[in-house]
Amino acid sequence: MFKTLKTLAFVAVLGLAATLTPTAEAGHPDGPGLIKASVAARGANYHRITFLAGEVAVVGLTGDGDTDLDLYVYDANGNLVVYNENDHDDAMVRFVPRRTQTFTIKVVNRGRVYNEYDLGHN
Repeated sequence: MFKTLKTLAFVAVLGLAATLTPTAEAGHPDGPGLIKASVAARGANYHRITFLAGEVAVVGLTGDGDTDLDLYVYDANGNLVVYNENDHDDAMVRFVPRRTQTFTIKVVNRGRVYNEYDLGHN
């Protein structure tokens, strides 16, 4: 039940963050998306998401509460664009791509057990 409520709150916050800029809904060519995944203890997952040039891109992460998760976004050349490191498993980043490209989203689990998470984008 807690995970469901936390996910609903996360989706609401992601939606709010996307609406703070008039063009934010157009961050991804196909619109908003939600990825459900789990990451192994002390492991990392990678997701590839395309964002449009000149549009606000929002990526958010919420975990199951068991470990610390960190969020990193790399451009097509492997350059770190933006990141969010904190002491819990919720994170959000915003950026504006200079050109349309596919970004690599890296989710890192800093804990000693696996973590189930939702990764959303506009």
